[in-house]
Amino acid sequence: MCIRDRQRDECLNVTEDQIIEIAQKAFYTLAQAMIQRKTTARELFSNKIRMLKVDGEELEVVPSKDFTDIIHSLGIPDLQPVEYACLVRILATDEDEKFIKLSDLVLILADYNIKDNQDASPEKAKAKKTGLDFSKLDQFSMILLLALTEYLIKSDTPLYDLFGSAIYKLPVKTKTKVKNIEVIDSANFFKILADIGIQIEENEHEELKKFLSLNVNHYPNKVSVKKLKDSIEQFAFNEDLIKKAHEYYEALMEDGNGTIVESAE
Repeated sequence: MCIRDRQRDECLNVTEDQIIEIAQKAFYTLAQAMIQRKTTARELFSNKIRMLKVDGEELEVVPSKDFTDIIHSLGIPDLQPVEYACLVRILATDEDEKFIKLSDLVLILADYNIKDNQDASPEKAKAKKTGLDFSKLDQFSMILLLALTEYLIKSDTPLYDLFGSAIYKLPVKTKTKVKNIEVIDSANFFKILADIGIQIEENEHEELKKFLSLNVNHYPNKVSVKKLKDSIEQFAFNEDLIKKAHEYYEALMEDGNGTIVESAE
């Protein structure tokens, strides 16, 4: 996978899971620099914040070039070009990567105790941006998502390598055009989870199926790849979600209901 080094205009080849791992370290380094300067994301990028309509929703964004230039101006010696590129990839509003979502940055930095005055709770903030309200996710679904995230990271397996053969583009008609959206048939999704040992049987867990569905009413049996990617990013970065999922797993083990997957221990 190619990600763009905007400072040198070069292509950097990394896997999807390497992007997450590299970005985690870069966010930590950035957070430490911001803590030293006693600043928040909104304060740091205040002169560059603008409103942009994305998928019908008004979002606060920062141009990607301004984002990297301002971070570079902090004089953080440990950040390398590939780390800048991974930060932009994680925070980008879309595949063009022209803008980064300020609310995503605020959400991630909150895990490092950098609180924005206008920030709502992390789960509510994520729900507003993506439609994924993790506060309403049932316990077993949280365990499955955490286990999947940890499997991808620990095995160094890109999402598209694991689900690649099952992913296809579904033509979906909107009010103005037809969009080709990446989906996975829910039966295939849960079969793959069973194949890699995340769940014992291939049975579809209805709550997780609804949570990840492209549309509960019109496409209930289609898992949205975008929702799946957003969920995995959150279970890689959001300490609150990770902690809750581990607590649910430990409670499940105490009840003697069986092992979900070893990586969730």
